[in-house]
Amino acid sequence: MPLSLRSRFYKALLRRIIKNRNLSLEQIRAGAGMVAMPTSILPKGVSIMRDTIGGVPVDRVALADAEPGRIVMHLHGGGYVSGSPDTHRMLTSLLARTTRATVLVPDYRLAPEKPFPAAMDDTLAVYRSLLADGYEARNIAISGDSAGGGLALATVILLRESRESLPAALVCMSPWTDLMLEGASYTANAASDAVLNVTSLREWAAFYAAGESLDNPLLSPARGEFDGFPPLLIQVCGDEMLLDDALVVARKAEAAGVSVTLDIKNGLWHCWQLMGNLVPENRETFAETGAFLRAHLGIGSVPGPRTGRLGQVS
Repeated sequence: MPLSLRSRFYKALLRRIIKNRNLSLEQIRAGAGMVAMPTSILPKGVSIMRDTIGGVPVDRVALADAEPGRIVMHLHGGGYVSGSPDTHRMLTSLLARTTRATVLVPDYRLAPEKPFPAAMDDTLAVYRSLLADGYEARNIAISGDSAGGGLALATVILLRESRESLPAALVCMSPWTDLMLEGASYTANAASDAVLNVTSLREWAAFYAAGESLDNPLLSPARGEFDGFPPLLIQVCGDEMLLDDALVVARKAEAAGVSVTLDIKNGLWHCWQLMGNLVPENRETFAETGAFLRAHLGIGSVPGPRTGRLGQVS
């Protein structure tokens, strides 16, 4: 299906203002702040409340009639060095609408000021606090985009190794899972990727790792194992540099017996979900995400997306 005219415009704009510029960390953070979505223009019926859970600031994003006791904890992207609940409101508000769960967005600490494992410590603090407050793990899902997708996988690896209760499902949107940047797509898709470049990714990886070995599965979950993982939905653009980051995780998880749905969208860009309703293709993307999460959180009677080999959405 050809890319919509609106998406072609946004893709070209992103390439012009992000891909082809060597932005400093300060410029990246300033730019992220400028696109933060004000609550005054949230989608109809969605509200946001600031809260603190486990000592970590979070946004609660929900419909007024959200399904009680059902939580999606979304971990925002930004290369571990930028981003916040504010910058991801277009994504998380659609996630709240399509799942009918309460979406919690931790404002986890960022590198280089607070490197690894600060982001993971904050994520774990929120998750463990939810369990301590009486939420059941089978009613909690974790999602994440880009670095947040890698963080979601790493969090479950640590929970499994600690023999703690695992969430009901995982959603990874264009996940960054190999901070060593060794996938073939880093070279093959260097030109077609409209957003990312290797120079910035290497800098962000160094900021976050702060001397820790990049092959540590808690930094690069693609280098970990996925035995015992909950059902996993991975969405990725076929033209982006992180394509192999997604494919490696999907293949290893499937080989470990995990239920994997791999959704490859061609022609879009890294984390197209961030632009919410501005991107016409997100109607289909979030319908698939919502169906997957509702099914695994027991919200209504909703069939999952059609799947083929490796769970790839057809």
